[in-house]
Amino acid sequence: MPPIIKGLILGFVFIFALGPAFFMLIQTSIQQGLKKAIFMAAGISVADICYVVLVLLGVTQVLEVTHFKFWMGIFGIIMLISYGIYLWFNLPKIELDDRLVKDSNYVKQFIKGFALNALNPFIIVSWVTWAS
Repeated sequence: MPPIIKGLILGFVFIFALGPAFFMLIQTSIQQGLKKAIFMAAGISVADICYVVLVLLGVTQVLEVTHFKFWMGIFGIIMLISYGIYLWFNLPKIELDDRLVKDSNYVKQFIKGFALNALNPFIIVSWVTWAS
């Protein structure tokens, strides 16, 4: 099968993927409007582009090194434990607000979309898997 066909199939799979980014885009477009949802979609796309570039530059070879996997595991454990401790000691404050639309600018929406997609571990695994 030619590479262009494989690329088109991969693109169509990711277009119709129903992950957290998809539902966040729908929620943002309903609550805050189309323009802010477009900026969030741009952030999501930039995060995907960053992962594609990293994978093409050979991150898959680095991930095969046992020493690197060990330290990435330690880093992940530290991040999860620190996040758990943070949530344990900082109880959420429930605010009853009648406003549906939150005030946020376009840069915040772009950063929110980028962070949502860049920090999703499934996205990292899927891009590395597709590149392998």
